[in-house]
Amino acid sequence: MWGCEHWYLFDCSLTAKRRLCCGCSDTREKAAAYVKYVDGQGDVLAATQWEYYCPGCQKAGSEMAGRKDRGLRYLSWLRRKKDVATTTTTTMTTDEVS
Repeated sequence: MWGCEHWYLFDCSLTAKRRLCCGCSDTREKAAAYVKYVDGQGDVLAATQWEYYCPGCQKAGSEMAGRKDRGLRYLSWLRRKKDVATTTTTTMTTDEVS
C-alpha cells in the first residue's frame, strides 16, 4: 500500500519518509511565497512551495499551480498514463512468457 498516491504518480524520489511525496512530507504552513537565498540580495520571499522538491514533484507542482481545478485534471491524466504503462508492461511480460 502506498503512503500517498502522489509518490507513485509523480515518480517522487524522496526516500526519507516511507512512500510519501515531497508535498505530503512538507510540514510547512501553506503560503504565497517561501524564503530562498538569492546572491546579492540575501534571503527573499520568492520561492514556490515545490521549488526545492525532487524533479517529479517539482514538475507536478508547476503543472498544477494556478489551475482553477486545483490540478485535478492533471492528476487524472497522470493516473491514466500510469495505468496504460502498467497494462502495457504486464501485457509485454505475459507475451514474453508465452
